[in-house]
Amino acid sequence: IIRDANYAPRAYIGFSERRYIVVTGEKLEGLRNLLLKRIHREAGIFTILSRMPFLTKGARKNFQELAWCFTMSTEANKQYEQLFQGAPAVVLVCGPDIIATSQVNSEYALLQLMILAEEKRLGTCISGYIAGYRKDITRFLGLDKSESVCCGTMIGYPAREFRRFVKRTDTFVTWME
Repeated sequence: IIRDANYAPRAYIGFSERRYIVVTGEKLEGLRNLLLKRIHREAGIFTILSRMPFLTKGARKNFQELAWCFTMSTEANKQYEQLFQGAPAVVLVCGPDIIATSQVNSEYALLQLMILAEEKRLGTCISGYIAGYRKDITRFLGLDKSESVCCGTMIGYPAREFRRFVKRTDTFVTWME
């Protein structure tokens, strides 16, 4: 799957430096614990911000919802685990930190990898936490300073198998000439 994902489109033709890291086992648990600490810290910040007296109702509600999102992924709420959702592996896509299109190229590869995994009946889910904490993950994995984690997905066998596609809303296309 990973070999074939490397054939994904690229933002520019000269880009060839793309690396995949598959994290499992104890390393995945260490990564999970690191991210939960960061998330818990940020949940506290949003809770404090939501209590500021000068906030509008809308801003207060937004901060409360952000705090809720972050605290629902902490160790205390493990049954609502949103971080890696119990997946046995996380695939990270890395690229050169100095090239501006690394993020775009990595996202193309990640989407290609997810499509290929779905064809093999594996379940995937993009993790926004990986993109949000990419610098922390890069440091945790001990990557070279010239390289950075750009994005990632959880991968594993799905808990449920769907016999049909999920119903989507109709797509409307407007042609303009």
